[in-house]
Amino acid sequence: MRSEQRVILRHSLTILWGQWAVMLFGIVDAVAAGHYDTTALAGLAVGSSVYITVYVVMMSILQALLPLFSEQVGAQQPRRVGHLFRQSLALWTLVSLLGSALLQHPEPLLAFTQTPVDAQVHASEYLAIMAWTLPAVLMFRIYASLSQSIGNPQLVSWIQMAGLGLKLPLAFGLTFGLWGFPEWGLSGCALSTLIIQWGMTITALWRLRQHPLFKPFQLWRAEWRLDPKTLFSILRLGVPNGITSGVEVTSFTLMALFIARLGANATASHQVAASLAAFLFMVPMAFSIATSARLSYWIGAGQRHNAWESVKAGYTWVISLGLVAATLLALLHHEIARLFSTEPQVIEMAGGLLVLVALYHLGDGLQVMGYFLLRSLKITMLPMVIYVTLLWGLGLWGGHRLAYGGLSLEPLQHPQAFWISSAIAVMISGLALGLILRHVFHDSTQWKAQGKA
Repeated sequence: MRSEQRVILRHSLTILWGQWAVMLFGIVDAVAAGHYDTTALAGLAVGSSVYITVYVVMMSILQALLPLFSEQVGAQQPRRVGHLFRQSLALWTLVSLLGSALLQHPEPLLAFTQTPVDAQVHASEYLAIMAWTLPAVLMFRIYASLSQSIGNPQLVSWIQMAGLGLKLPLAFGLTFGLWGFPEWGLSGCALSTLIIQWGMTITALWRLRQHPLFKPFQLWRAEWRLDPKTLFSILRLGVPNGITSGVEVTSFTLMALFIARLGANATASHQVAASLAAFLFMVPMAFSIATSARLSYWIGAGQRHNAWESVKAGYTWVISLGLVAATLLALLHHEIARLFSTEPQVIEMAGGLLVLVALYHLGDGLQVMGYFLLRSLKITMLPMVIYVTLLWGLGLWGGHRLAYGGLSLEPLQHPQAFWISSAIAVMISGLALGLILRHVFHDSTQWKAQGKA
């Protein structure tokens, strides 16, 4: 298991610093908006919640390519990888158009959640720009999945780090009108992301054409006819994956929209907590990506024992690092909150939320690992049922009841209500998915039913 731990650690750390670079895009935006004014930060909380919801659903459909790519790499079928890539471009076109259209018209969702008018105006302006960013982000996800499936995540991370180096000065310049830039306010945050993300995607496409590691796949050969069977194999994983991820992310992002009615300070405080939770989530996410790629590789190679060793190694890292991160966050909650705002009320409220984020993070790591590994085993429907029941039911609905009444308790009227219920929901989800995964691996009938023996 130690050799598998080392491989997963090496790949995960490479994925992680690239993902953190991208997550720092959001942190930079939160700091820039928070120091611009509280209303802009509240608008960012609402706008980024809508954007992340749409992005994660569309991205998750395409992310089904990761285990499919990895299986073909393990089975030593490079031309099949190229065929999957070409078919994925048709799917990319569809999800890009759909996602961009949703971002251009967020009004029904904002009205449904009773978001204050000021926050709606800022959020709509932000989303109008981010709609043009989405196709670039989704194309980059295909490039990332292919690079990670061949065990070379550094091909992704270097581009992401370069993007971060440009994001910081560009975001502050366009937000505050520094260094000769016009002052765009919150829209400047979105515009900086638009410029940098398209630059990253163009670089990725150039690498797909020129880098020798991609040559065996013959990605650009003249075979561009649609293959319904291949598209169906992607969608069979991708659609449930998108629905499940949509449930997961909306259980998280809709908190911002429901909390918005508590006022600008509550919304800004939640944005601080949500930014840190998302930033920390990149750790178990990176290990889940690396572990699922290894699991799918061993599945393609037909080596069940090595597949189980990958699962154990992945869980060991996620649990160990999760405990460290949660402890540090709980101990330094007020100091971290001061980095995001100068308002005493926001700092105090956000500091209290970060203690709950520490608990949330532990369950979040368990659930994302279990979900990614079950997807590699082509098990997608059962996780979807668990997520709907727990994350929407116990987490989001339960938080709403705690905050605004309906559970025979005094309404808390505080963002803590949502974080308490969500922390409980993700922990139960993570434990349930882990038990299902263990059952599949230890039941030969279940394993053979997946066609992996």
